[in-house]
Amino acid sequence: MDGPSQVTVIHGDLSAFQEEIQSVHHVVRTLETKLGRLAYTQDHTTRGIHELCEFSKRLDRSPKPILLRSQHQLLSLQSSLQKELPGTASLPSGSEPVSPVAQSP
Repeated sequence: MDGPSQVTVIHGDLSAFQEEIQSVHHVVRTLETKLGRLAYTQDHTTRGIHELCEFSKRLDRSPKPILLRSQHQLLSLQSSLQKELPGTASLPSGSEPVSPVAQSP
């Protein structure tokens, strides 16, 4: 091989090598982007799970607000019914009215 043809061969090899390097670089950038998204999603999920656990702990430590609210609403309703319908007796706590059918022999 003479000088100019050898330079052409080397130039062709370098061009092919440069294309391969660019291809690898593109793959690495794509993977970097995907890993960044994955890390963000994982961080977001971790924060959400932490908040959920904290919320659960607060529920365990505090009185049951829904139950207390329901009891308060029931007592308010009972009080307002007693005002509207004088002569009605209040039910003892925890008791339920018995059906007339269940009382007959």
